[in-house]
Amino acid sequence: MRLFIALGLSLFLCSCTTYREIKEVKLIGFQEDVSKGKSVGQFEADDCVFHVLGYWLGGSPDMSRAIANARTQKKSKVTDMVTDSKGDAEIRYMNNVNVSYDGFDAVVFGKRCIVVRGVGYR
Repeated sequence: MRLFIALGLSLFLCSCTTYREIKEVKLIGFQEDVSKGKSVGQFEADDCVFHVLGYWLGGSPDMSRAIANARTQKKSKVTDMVTDSKGDAEIRYMNNVNVSYDGFDAVVFGKRCIVVRGVGYR
């Protein structure tokens, strides 16, 4: 009887686990100097993982790669699995960063993305 109570209690406690997700960040700086810089305007970058016939080409999307892509203002493409392309010049800091999740699944082909949007400064 104690085993069933312990098992029920552990299942209840494990099922209530929640994970925090990033949604809004006021400032992300890549250097210690975040003095007023020249605005590059709105940016949008992402980290996407594609799948073909249920086989994922790479791991899951990663927040650090999405932020690194935002710094160079780079969007993910299918060819990124083979080549490594660079975006524009690097952003020094970002304000009002919003993070969202995107993607689609069309049976034989799909993608899952972490999308980062905000205002960038050099």
